Amino acid sequence: MSRSKYEDGSVGVTGGSMASSLQTKNEEKISAAIVTSTTANKSNHSKNLTKGSIQLTEASFSSSSSSSAIDVEYYHYYGAKVDNDKGPPSFPEILFLHGAKFSKEDWLQSGILEKLCGAETDTVSCTALDLSVRANANDLILTFRTLRDNGIISGKPLFVVTPSASGNAIVTGINQQEKEQKQLLSMMKGWIPVAPGSVLSLQTKTLKEFFSLAAKQENGSLSVLAINGSKDSNGAKVTKLLVETAGEVLPANHFQQFEQEGAGHPSYLDKPDEFVEVVRSFVLPQ
Repeated sequence: MSRSKYEDGSVGVTGGSMASSLQTKNEEKISAAIVTSTTANKSNHSKNLTKGSIQLTEASFSSSSSSSAIDVEYYHYYGAKVDNDKGPPSFPEILFLHGAKFSKEDWLQSGILEKLCGAETDTVSCTALDLSVRANANDLILTFRTLRDNGIISGKPLFVVTPSASGNAIVTGINQQEKEQKQLLSMMKGWIPVAPGSVLSLQTKTLKEFFSLAAKQENGSLSVLAINGSKDSNGAKVTKLLVETAGEVLPANHFQQFEQEGAGHPSYLDKPDEFVEVVRSFVLPQ
């Protein structure tokens, strides 16, 4: 299938207005019909899948002439119920963004959410968002905070998956000052960039400085898993640049790269089972 070279139309790295208020609403159980319509095998853990939306006002990607809140829908597949009285859970949490031509539905319909988060042990928690690809790092941080404040995620640092244009949410943070970089890093345990072309807009020096800072965080060094499809030449360039920066600066056990053989730009959709295996081994190291 032929696809556009890249979806990263918004690769600018200037920050926008931070959202002034966020709140969750309309949390509801997703129907069994939707769950079983995925390509994943039916699972008795489908009851753990919920859907809902958060409201983001004054977002950087909203119309300046509009004061209405923007609804950002999500699917959430929890590994175990969060009990705030007992502190954050020990299982890893993953936040999935999406490219310009895709949505949270692709994470669901591909079976990735259920296969990754539906194991019998329920050891991984996943949240897939319909956050605009124009969202910057400030928008991402505020989204994280409202998900935390409403008990959807624990609030501990998590893994962020950014395919294609959604990488802008991380790249804008990398291009900010150290204070803002630390705010972004405080919510991240790991970054899984899947061929985000906006990375190529950054200078090598800027990336190395960011990853040097990331290696010294109080909550431990950031981990990076760079993924691309073998048929995606630009995705390979992104991975190569990350190898030359994150791969050189981060501790050896905190950087990995993986090329999905025979896959194109949305490699995770071309070979979802392989993607699940690679991500699971990354977030749940033996």
